[in-house]
Amino acid sequence: NNNNKVQGGLEAIAEIHKVLDDDQNGAVDSLESEDFIREDLSIDDEGQEDQRQLSLHRGDNSISVLDMQKNWLNSVVHNWTTSDVELWLTDVVGLPQYLPVFRKHKIDGNLLPRLALNTDHLIQTQLGISDQNHKNKLILKAMDLVLFGPPTVFYNPLKDALLALAILVAVSGFFFSTVQKKKAQGQIDKMLKEVDKLQVNEQKFLDIQSVLQEAELKNESVMKEKQNLEKKLKTEISIAKTEASRLCKERE
Repeated sequence: NNNNKVQGGLEAIAEIHKVLDDDQNGAVDSLESEDFIREDLSIDDEGQEDQRQLSLHRGDNSISVLDMQKNWLNSVVHNWTTSDVELWLTDVVGLPQYLPVFRKHKIDGNLLPRLALNTDHLIQTQLGISDQNHKNKLILKAMDLVLFGPPTVFYNPLKDALLALAILVAVSGFFFSTVQKKKAQGQIDKMLKEVDKLQVNEQKFLDIQSVLQEAELKNESVMKEKQNLEKKLKTEISIAKTEASRLCKERE
């Protein structure tokens, strides 16, 4: 039942804590999580690393087993439905061929820690996945998801909130008149357009950031060139002065 799923997930979280706790002192510090992010997840992008560190530690450099379990119970992923997991399997992991077996075994958020740890050889024995590369990919992606939450591109709280509101409006509109239904549909369309606008503006912001970074690099290059020219000019002036002084002395 669900209680057994929750308990099994918490036990798996405790085992995951042991995996990260290299010195086995009962706490996962930022250096240990940094090693896991860089070496196991092969992430060398500082932005992505910082984002994961912030998600895991939340200002606390020392994460106990209870801290990690509490974070898990409060996480979005813990409450994922089977549909959420299937979307993650397709869009993030990139292994849609296993959708039927995930549906058959009703893999939801509660089971993801066990998937990350491959408890009792879950991936091989229950899901029947024998390909070693696929197994490793599932384990690492599940570990990343359980510890650090869903990717920002995959999970957009604002968009999900707007879509949830749209669904609520649509369900409510079903019980009213045709006119009210049309009005509700108009509201849904408007909200979805706002979501699209938000996505467009987000992309524009990223584009502007990229342009500013390029401009900053060009400015640095220009400043260096200017400094080099000034230095060269000073050297040439000094040589000219020395030569002029020499010629004056010769005339005397």
